[in-house]
Amino acid sequence: MTIAPDEYASAELGPDGIDTVGTTAFLACRLDAPSVLIEAALTMLYQTPELIPGLIPRAHAAEWQGLALHPTARRFYQTAVVVE
Repeated sequence: MTIAPDEYASAELGPDGIDTVGTTAFLACRLDAPSVLIEAALTMLYQTPELIPGLIPRAHAAEWQGLALHPTARRFYQTAVVVE
């Protein structure tokens, strides 16, 4: 993913922005976090209409098997119904 220079103007990223990994903070949390909290946060992030344009699609997040996702997050992503 690329962080565009206009997203963080004070960082002076340059005209092409900066390439970074696609992992976002919401994919990671403490394993002892309450499942209900994880479910509520992810449900809110992926509600319709889109709350955050350009958010990583659920199907893509489910493909990232190497990440130590919270078990509830892993189930959330794996049970995504992809409608495209």
